[in-house]
Amino acid sequence: METSTDQSEGTPGFESENFLRTEGSLRNHFTTLISDATAPIFRLVLTGGPCAGKTTAMTIIEERMRTRGFRTFIVPEAASLLISGGFMFGDISTDERRKGFQACLLKTQLSLEETFYNLAKVCGQPSLLVCDRGVMDGSAYMPRHLWLEMLGENNWNEIELRDQRYDAVLHLVTAADGARDFYTLENNESRHESAEEAIGMDRRLRTSWLGHPRLRVIDNRSDFNDKMNRVISIVCNLVGLPQIPEVSRKFVVQGDFSMLGATSGFIQEFDVDQTILLVNRDGVDESVRRRGSGGVFSYVHRQRRTGSSGKVLEIKRGINEKEYLTLLQHADPHRKTLRMKRRCFLYSDQYYVLDEIKNMFPPLSLLRTQTESIGTELDLPPFVEVEEDVTNREDYSVMNLSTLVAPQRKFEYETRLLANHNFLTKGAESL
Repeated sequence: METSTDQSEGTPGFESENFLRTEGSLRNHFTTLISDATAPIFRLVLTGGPCAGKTTAMTIIEERMRTRGFRTFIVPEAASLLISGGFMFGDISTDERRKGFQACLLKTQLSLEETFYNLAKVCGQPSLLVCDRGVMDGSAYMPRHLWLEMLGENNWNEIELRDQRYDAVLHLVTAADGARDFYTLENNESRHESAEEAIGMDRRLRTSWLGHPRLRVIDNRSDFNDKMNRVISIVCNLVGLPQIPEVSRKFVVQGDFSMLGATSGFIQEFDVDQTILLVNRDGVDESVRRRGSGGVFSYVHRQRRTGSSGKVLEIKRGINEKEYLTLLQHADPHRKTLRMKRRCFLYSDQYYVLDEIKNMFPPLSLLRTQTESIGTELDLPPFVEVEEDVTNREDYSVMNLSTLVAPQRKFEYETRLLANHNFLTKGAESL
């Protein structure tokens, strides 16, 4: 099963929805639709536990995307470069040395990614950067307090590192978890983990990326060829190539969300503000989003265009705080900023996003995830009670929920209140 957050929760990048076209004319495709934009560059992380299929996946991605018009760059794993250059784990026997190593590793990773990104810019073609692991992987190999100390000593923070660098993160689950007969150490001399150790490492790596807006977890529910096909499908959806689309599932829920951490394990919590902008162009809507915690935020500007054929094109880009504040001056006065408490968590290998919209009347909580089809069965968390499945309901889109008056929801809420009042009144009269 591959899972992710809702696509509306995306990181900077380009995405087309239901945009059908013939293969081979990618450059014309982008030139036509984004006339004044530079060629798009996507950054993708491939991560996962030992013997998960990363090496094979990178090879297949490079081959498939090249035939579809993309320049594909493979950013090598920074740790492997340092180890091949003479580093030995016996060199980091103290906490200070561990922090020093992770800082060197992270700087190497950042430098490699920026170098390949600049190479892609020089080429001037639609490009895909496939990173063999990303900057958050290091956090799975050291105690969290040491990781946070190392970040602080180097003036880094998790939100910027995890959420603003990559358009998507694909976590391939180790074969030890679900396909143990195929778990082997023979094809990698540096691999030494037992199956149980591999599963533990896999889950720590998965947790390290929890909170990224587009985390995909790809398990071993079927054979390896199907696993690779699911990888390609997700990559194609990311860059806008025709493929089996993912379905964003959405539910109105209620429950005791304070039990979330105890039930699902590690969670990431964010404060989110989403604001619709005033746009004077037909077929275009825009919004800005602020997302973060502890006073550290990331910012995204989203533009959605509907063409004459009815096809939808969506462009998202990361912006800085100054740009965000400037765009806020163009907020639609007829709509309110939606203020949410967002919780991201894994339950039964499914990635969920729970939004509690704080300034809605009546109060509203939405649970979101993504599946292959509308009919995919979900093992929903037991601490939430589903009131209604609102998948594909426009009245539960950000655009509609942001209206200053939500007539239908207000009418339904007041109807329920009136029914409760009449029931209580009738009961009292019968006493």
